[in-house]
Amino acid sequence: MAQPCGKGGGPRPPSGPPAEHASPHIPLSRPRPSCTRSTPPARDHLSAQAIAVDAPPAKTARPAPEVLRQSELRGLFADVQVGKGYLEGNFLPVREAEDPSIGDNLKVIEGSIPAGLRGAFLRNGPNPTRRPFKGKHHWFDGDGMLHCVMFSGAENRPTASYRGRMIRTLGRQMEEALGVEEDIFSGFCTMEYLGLAVNALAMKVLPPRAFGVAGGEGNWGDMAWWASTKNRANTSVVHHHGKCLALWEVGAPYEVRLPDVETVGPYRFRGAVDGNFSAHPKVDPVTGEMMVVSYQLMGRSQCVYRVFDRNGSLIHEIRLKELMNHVMMHDCAITKHYTLVLDMPLVYTPTELRAGGNVFKFNPDVGARIGALPRFGKEEDIRWMNVDPCFIFHTINAFERGSEVVLHCVRNPEQSVAAKELIDLEGRLHEYVLDLETGESRERCLSDFGHEIGLLTMNEALLGQHCRFFYTTAVCDRPGGRGHQNGIFNKILKFDTDDWSSPPVEHVLPEGWFTSQFAFAPRDCTQGSKRPSDLDAGVDASEDGWLVGFASDYKTGATEVVVLDAESMGVVTRLEMPLRVPYGFHAAFVPQHQLALDDGQPPSQ
Repeated sequence: MAQPCGKGGGPRPPSGPPAEHASPHIPLSRPRPSCTRSTPPARDHLSAQAIAVDAPPAKTARPAPEVLRQSELRGLFADVQVGKGYLEGNFLPVREAEDPSIGDNLKVIEGSIPAGLRGAFLRNGPNPTRRPFKGKHHWFDGDGMLHCVMFSGAENRPTASYRGRMIRTLGRQMEEALGVEEDIFSGFCTMEYLGLAVNALAMKVLPPRAFGVAGGEGNWGDMAWWASTKNRANTSVVHHHGKCLALWEVGAPYEVRLPDVETVGPYRFRGAVDGNFSAHPKVDPVTGEMMVVSYQLMGRSQCVYRVFDRNGSLIHEIRLKELMNHVMMHDCAITKHYTLVLDMPLVYTPTELRAGGNVFKFNPDVGARIGALPRFGKEEDIRWMNVDPCFIFHTINAFERGSEVVLHCVRNPEQSVAAKELIDLEGRLHEYVLDLETGESRERCLSDFGHEIGLLTMNEALLGQHCRFFYTTAVCDRPGGRGHQNGIFNKILKFDTDDWSSPPVEHVLPEGWFTSQFAFAPRDCTQGSKRPSDLDAGVDASEDGWLVGFASDYKTGATEVVVLDAESMGVVTRLEMPLRVPYGFHAAFVPQHQLALDDGQPPSQ
């Protein structure tokens, strides 16, 4: 059962038998006997698909969950000078399965797959399969790999299957064509290397379109930026108007075909969008409209705001030219009538960049503000309200309350995301109240329970409206102690927005197990007519469903699909993965009825 969340690390499962006799899959429910399952059969196919990490040699005939490939790893990452913390443990890359059928019919190792759980669980994240450029690595630098668990089957016999594929961006195709072992494009720690000879050589090998010009990744105005780096397509994923799009905020979306997770190519919304997109577009569950805030690092327009209708047609676009600086805008928020624009002081710093510094620098002296932009408004319609300097990486939800707009998000007092070594988040849940009549704002911290708040999720059918419960990953312990790695989490928390004084309900992973983002799967996944009528009737569906995510052992890489009941936070089922899934970034769940949608357009447009 779920436990109340306090300031400690929470309960831990019994230590269990010695490693050579233990199952590679540690149970996620507690309490549970340490020896209740027989040893699983050998899985020799893993040696061809996965790179193992720090697992002790097996003392029996059964191989470890990950077959050691230390010689290959030493060769691949031997000269890495910066960012090694994100090239060890379960951060290490995996290979695509040579035989995709190993992901068919995932084995149920606890509970059962709910009959109403139908659709696709998607998780994006970096998978650095090449040596880092100039020996300097940042967690944001790995090429994207999209993981998909498809829940399907007959109602009386539900099944789950897995597919995982690298997203074959044009930049990745270029490196494949050149046959290089080192990433030829700079990353977060090496963007000062503009116009390198290696890139000039690559330009002679492949046409300009491969660099994203003339209808590819971007346009000629992006060339100076794009000659240095590439679209990683590794951050998040959105499904809209029948298209599954892998996202990276300073590049084009990449369309990925489901369920085989094959890359179709850059997606330009039938030619309507040129330039950057966003890592976190927001979809109105009632109208189907998608709002996108895209920040720009070059040119006069610091930000472009777009609205697409439910069929993917661009119906509104404005360019914001009055921001204080070129800043990172990783996320936004929406309400019924407004889009919230986050003008935070994580500033693009080309002068420091050229001197070998960070691409982004936190500068509280420039101030911070949140803008309430009417959904179809112009730039002059934005109501800006100043807030205490900070950085807001992720929002959870926003809604209107009379003349006020309420925003719930994760606030970081400062942000070192562009640091050359490890990412430091230290976020806390925060509330902003924007008074549209007075033009004033007020704010307060909502969670100070000893957790660092991570990646958030909620029932997307309530996005933009009051939602009582939402969920987030959090961390109290890290492998190697505080400051070792960030971005992975060992708890899933449930918050009640009607009672902020009470600590959240938590689900704690076993010691040594960590996760990335969980996604909310609504209980009625097979039809789309229930949610709008529920909303009109004032029904709160915020806990009516399941939470789905990956959990992995940091040292061995053993990975499971975990399904939690969103109401009780207890385990509903655990599924054994046939190979390791590295820690990554954002996840989404696409209900079955949405997977059936198609806008009727050729998929490559």
